[in-house]
Amino acid sequence: MFGTKPGNIGGLKRAVRDPALAKRGLQLLVHRTLGRALYRMKNGPAVDVMSEDWDNLILLDACRFDTFDRVNPIEGELGSAVSSASHSREFRDANFTGRTFHDTVYVTANAYCSQVDDGTFHRLLATFSSASPETDRIPVAHSVENLRPEKLVELAVDAHRDHPDKRIIAHFMQPHAPYLGQKAEEIRESLNEEGYRFVAWNTDLYEERDEDRVIGDLLDAAREGIIDSETLVEVYEENLEYVLEYVRTLLQKLDGRTVITSDHGELLGEPTGMTIPWTFHHMPKIYNRELREVPWLIVDGDRRRITEEAPVEGPAIEEEALEEQLTALGYR
Repeated sequence: MFGTKPGNIGGLKRAVRDPALAKRGLQLLVHRTLGRALYRMKNGPAVDVMSEDWDNLILLDACRFDTFDRVNPIEGELGSAVSSASHSREFRDANFTGRTFHDTVYVTANAYCSQVDDGTFHRLLATFSSASPETDRIPVAHSVENLRPEKLVELAVDAHRDHPDKRIIAHFMQPHAPYLGQKAEEIRESLNEEGYRFVAWNTDLYEERDEDRVIGDLLDAAREGIIDSETLVEVYEENLEYVLEYVRTLLQKLDGRTVITSDHGELLGEPTGMTIPWTFHHMPKIYNRELREVPWLIVDGDRRRITEEAPVEGPAIEEEALEEQLTALGYR
C-alpha cells in the first residue's frame, strides 16, 4: 500500500484520502515486518514439509490445529507444527518454488499450488485437469465439483497405482470454503430463498460479485454479517469432518508412512491482532496461531521403497480451468 510501484499508486491515493485505511495499512506493514521474527521466537521455526520423513503427505487446506484436534477420528501420533504460510500461494513458494522433487507425485485440488515450474515434481496432477484419453482435451467442469474430495481420492489412488515407488502428496481443498455438508447446504438454500446467490456455486456470477446479494460463499457471508461467527464455526467443523471420512478411505488405499497436515489455518472471526478487516478468511504474511498452527498427524505403515526418476508430464492445465477454480475459492 505504501510502495511507489505503479500498481500501488491507487492504494496510496486511497490511503491519503482515508486516514483509517492508512492506519490499517501501516499496522499491516508493521505486522508483516516484525510478525515473523516474533512468532518464530515464541513458537519455533516453520516446518519444511518436503524435508520431513513420509511416504504420503495429505494436505487439508486451511485446516486449523484446534479444530482438527477436536474432531479428528483418525488414530496416529498427533502433534502440531508451525506452517510456513498463511495462504496457499505463500505455502507453494516456501515449500515448492525453485526446488525439485522427482521422487514425488503431487495430486492437488488447489489451483495456486498447481502453479509450479515444469519439472518440480515427478508428476503433477490436478482435479481440474482430467484429460480424456481419446481427445487429450481437458474439460472445464463446474468448479465446486472439481473441489470435491472424492475426485481427489480417485486421482491419488490412481497416482499411487501408477507410481508405486514415488512419494504421494494429496492436497484436499477442504476444510477451506466453499463448505460442503448438510448444514452448509441448508444455510445456502435458506439464503437462496432470501435472494442471495453464491459465486462459488456459479462462477458465471463473478462479474456480478459487487451487486447486492451476490457473495462468494458462507465465509463471505460471515464477513458481511449475513451469518454469525458461531454458525461459520459449525459449518467449518462439518466440512472438516466431511473430508476426514475421505482421508480415512484414502489411507486404506495407501501403504507407507503418512503425515496429515495443512498448508495454513483459517480465521473464523478471531481478531488478527491489528485493526484490519480480515477476521474471516486468510491472507499472506499474517503471523498468529489460528493461521500458522496446523496439525501434524503421523500414521505409520509398512514403508515402501522410494526412487527418483525423470519427470513425466501430466495433463496440461487450461487457463480457463485454473481461473474457474480460483473464482470458486474466492480469489478472483
